[in-house]
Amino acid sequence: MIFLAKKSSTTIIAIFILFATIVCSGVSACYVSFLIRQLHNEIKQEMDNKNKHQLIWSNLILEYNSLTSIERVQRIATTKLNMIHPSFNNCQFLE
Repeated sequence: MIFLAKKSSTTIIAIFILFATIVCSGVSACYVSFLIRQLHNEIKQEMDNKNKHQLIWSNLILEYNSLTSIERVQRIATTKLNMIHPSFNNCQFLE
């Protein structure tokens, strides 16, 4: 009789530990799923930021190229600074 009582109490304890383990496993699975969703949203936001910054960068490159074109520099030099191409007679050669 004492042997049966010990066996049933250890069985109850083992079942309780098994149940607690299953509950903890379920809770941890839910928590990990939440963390994965949160990290996925963060990655999506960073990718959107990257795309936005790439668009801004490409626009800046286009603007830079248009501002530094040879034609524009020559036009500004001749119209605003009154610069001209020197002729051969206006050049001085140093020896």
